[in-house]
Amino acid sequence: MTTDTSVISGYTQAIEQLPEEAFLGSLLWFSITNADVNLEKARNDLAAAGLDLGTMRKILRPVDAFKKATREIGVKFKPVDGIRSEIMVRPVGEDGEQSHRHLILERAVVQAGKKRRVFYEKVGELVFNRGVKKDGEYSGYSVESRRTTMNLSTPLTDEEDEWLTKKLDSFDDRFTHLLTHMDSHAVRTFVRDYVDSLHGVCVKESGGLYFVSQEHSDEAAKLGQWVRGIGSQFHDLPLLNLVEQREMILEAFEEETLAEISRLSVEITNILKDPKRTIETKTFDSYGERAAELNAKIQKYNQVLGARADRAHVEATLFAQQVMALAPRIRQPKVVAVGAP
Repeated sequence: MTTDTSVISGYTQAIEQLPEEAFLGSLLWFSITNADVNLEKARNDLAAAGLDLGTMRKILRPVDAFKKATREIGVKFKPVDGIRSEIMVRPVGEDGEQSHRHLILERAVVQAGKKRRVFYEKVGELVFNRGVKKDGEYSGYSVESRRTTMNLSTPLTDEEDEWLTKKLDSFDDRFTHLLTHMDSHAVRTFVRDYVDSLHGVCVKESGGLYFVSQEHSDEAAKLGQWVRGIGSQFHDLPLLNLVEQREMILEAFEEETLAEISRLSVEITNILKDPKRTIETKTFDSYGERAAELNAKIQKYNQVLGARADRAHVEATLFAQQVMALAPRIRQPKVVAVGAP
């Protein structure tokens, strides 16, 4: 069966000729894979495209780069002669100045008719020196890596030795690289947060499919262009302003809003359950801000969809009342008595 491309072309042209009010918004979905994006370049490219940098991190914390670099050393090797080995990364302590991790080689000997035996030996040490943070800038930080294989009961295999040598020799460079680049997780988080900042709604329970209203469609398209520019996928599909489409988005919006309110309500309920528990002013403010954001989003979608999200409105009102119940729990500053001279 052949496809008549003229029909597709005609449909596309017809869509493009429709007036703005014919569209409800766009459905978005994206896939971020194998991302390795320079943070400074990303900020410059996004700003040049006229996109908001509010959800884009300004700096990558050195301690996060250290944790990522250490996790990459962990590996499982192929079994050899019934022996399974794995290098594991284990946190062993941290304080205000340093964070320590050990590389542990686990060897499991599995032989027919015999009980499984497991041996552990330390083969390396990783240290992060925190340095200081001043005015949002980090300085004086560094990493150290040491091999500790001098007195192993059983020598490393060639494969184990090659992996360990390679990872320890490149550890400092990998740490530096991770300080300045976003991986797939960081990019995915940024894109998801950006869609959320456009009052996006997740329309698929398992995630991955979002709706943004027509007023944000141009901005979403620019975001998609950037995502495709870094080698990942981003798709947007115009959604016509039809009754069944509005009903679908309304249902998805209410489900998402109710789930968020339920999660926040559980947190507040746990605080109120303990009569001795108090909270910081900033904690109270954050709940209040979230309540206001939810109410604003409800009002927004009432306008976009031409229908009231009644369930969401009721629950949001109750949530706002619950937030106000936290007011007496705000921790008061201690009054320091000043002695008479």
